[in-house]
Amino acid sequence: MPASILESLSAWLTAETVRSIGEVHIWSTTSGYRLCHRADLDQFGPESGSNIPPTHTLPTDARQIAKLDAEQKFRPLKSAPSLASGWLLELPNIAAVREALDYFCPAAIALWLRLEQGKIVPTHLRETLNRQTGMYRVTGLIRDEEAVALVQKACAPENCMRRILWDVSAELPLKLVGEKRYEHPASQTSGLPENVPLLCCEACNLLVAAAREVVKKRMASENATP
Repeated sequence: MPASILESLSAWLTAETVRSIGEVHIWSTTSGYRLCHRADLDQFGPESGSNIPPTHTLPTDARQIAKLDAEQKFRPLKSAPSLASGWLLELPNIAAVREALDYFCPAAIALWLRLEQGKIVPTHLRETLNRQTGMYRVTGLIRDEEAVALVQKACAPENCMRRILWDVSAELPLKLVGEKRYEHPASQTSGLPENVPLLCCEACNLLVAAAREVVKKRMASENATP
C-alpha cells in the first residue's frame, strides 16, 4: 500500500539534509522543522551556526508569506518565482509542515506522489480549451502556432517554476527550453527526491485567460482588415 502524504513527508525529512520544493527550503531540528526562502539558507539554515529565532511559528503564517511578493504585490500564481525572502518559519510536527507547504506550493507533494503511483494523466492544452464555456469558449479557436508561442512565453521559468507534463495536443508535442518540460529521471527511485519539482498537469486559469486574449486580438485584427 502506498505511503500517505504525511508518512512520505516524515521519511523525506528524517535525514539531516536540507530539502527543497519551489523556493522553500526545509530541514528537521531537535524541536520540529524549519522552513525558509532559498535565498536565506546561508543566514537561517542548519549550517549557518546561527540561533536566530523564528519570525513565524504557525502553518497558517505561510498563507500570508506566500500571498505577497517582495514589493508587497499580490501573487496570483503561487508557483511564480516571486516569493518574498526574509522569513523563518518554525513548525512543531509533520502535519504542520504539510499544511504550510500547501500554502507555499499548493498540492505539490500530493502531485509528485500521484505521479510516482502512475495516477496522473496530463490533460493536453486543446482538451482544456475545448471544454471552456461562456466568455472563455473562444479559446478553443487558438491556432497551434499561437498556442506554442503563448506557452513558451507565459510559462517561461521566469514566470512559473512548474514543470510541464502536457502538450498542445496528442499530435502536437511542445518543444520547451531547458528543464521546463518534466522528464522523470531513469535513475530516480520511488518516493520524494531531495528537491521536489513543481509539476503542471494541466493549463492553469491564467494561461486560459491569456489564450482568450490571443484569440480576441487576432479576431479583432482580422475584422479590421479591409
